[in-house]
Amino acid sequence: MTSLSLPPTPTLHNTFITNGHDSALWRAANEPSLLCPSQEMAAISNCTFKNDYRCSTAENTVNCQCSDLDIQREFNELGKRLTSASWELSQPYNRYIVAKIPQMVPAEFVLDFAHFYDTAPFLLRHDLCTIPNSNLYGCYRCSHGAQARVQCQANTEILGEIVCGTHAFVVPCGPQAPESVLRFHFDTARQFLNCSIQCGDTAHYFALSGILKYMGTFRTPFLCLIDGNSVTTMNSPGRILNTY
Repeated sequence: MTSLSLPPTPTLHNTFITNGHDSALWRAANEPSLLCPSQEMAAISNCTFKNDYRCSTAENTVNCQCSDLDIQREFNELGKRLTSASWELSQPYNRYIVAKIPQMVPAEFVLDFAHFYDTAPFLLRHDLCTIPNSNLYGCYRCSHGAQARVQCQANTEILGEIVCGTHAFVVPCGPQAPESVLRFHFDTARQFLNCSIQCGDTAHYFALSGILKYMGTFRTPFLCLIDGNSVTTMNSPGRILNTY
């Protein structure tokens, strides 16, 4: 391990003193005789008295010596004052001290290897995947969309990448030619897509084509105008019949 960065958590394990606006770390050996958790508690004298004195008897009298702590001097030391602009510690006016931990504990390790290798073996698979031409079926401008069922043939079990224009898919391939469903969304009825399937360096090309159905009603363009759409398309009866 070459380095280790710690968050400000150890700083929180200290005693703080405040005047209601500024705060400082209390690092003196002895604590003040009167400890108050907040300014409100100090105003109503709800504080804790710390017995920090030594007494001895002398005949019929008792002599006690108390520690004399200069709290003002401890508070004014610059090395112990907390700055409000610190990224670690901050204190809103007359509030508790807030610690900010932007990240966890980072560490850096350096590993030295006893042996070095100039070359390393690697395995590349260049399988040939094929898919026959298939038909597109479904609807256009609808939530269900269009589909195409394809079967990817390969010598071994492998994944193939299909690219159809701006559409891309990953399908399983194998000797049993598993079937996959490709889903599309189009705006027109007649579709013809040139696609490619690739399981390595070699690509195989196939086509997807079909005439999709129109699933809307004659009220659809008028409803779009009511909703505020400025551009819409209305299909003629002859065009709708050609899709069936």
